[in-house]
Amino acid sequence: MALDTSIVRSQALPTGQVSRYGAARSPRFIEKSPITCNIAMVFARTGRPDEAVTWYDHAAAYDPPTSTFFAAEEKAAILHTHHRWHEAMATYAGLLAMPDLPEDARQRIKHNVGVLRGDV
Repeated sequence: MALDTSIVRSQALPTGQVSRYGAARSPRFIEKSPITCNIAMVFARTGRPDEAVTWYDHAAAYDPPTSTFFAAEEKAAILHTHHRWHEAMATYAGLLAMPDLPEDARQRIKHNVGVLRGDV
């Protein structure tokens, strides 16, 4: 059974958007997470998974919790694809522990954990 990457973006994320939280911080606050996700995507597409994982970690640190979820799921997919199963499993476990995880995402991640375990 294949990894469910329905959330994994095939296109770059839009950058330069003013965060919905930006007004409270600064009128010129720009979301950094999409920019770092785009950098990670470039590394992933050019066969440099270690650099991609590092940039997804950076993205998760910006503008949480929204960016944390997207960046962590992208990171898990890259780790999974590059046979770094223990790290992928730990990343998926962290995602499943998120209290506000949408049900469709929870099911997708559980499917991916099942693929890693060989259950699916």
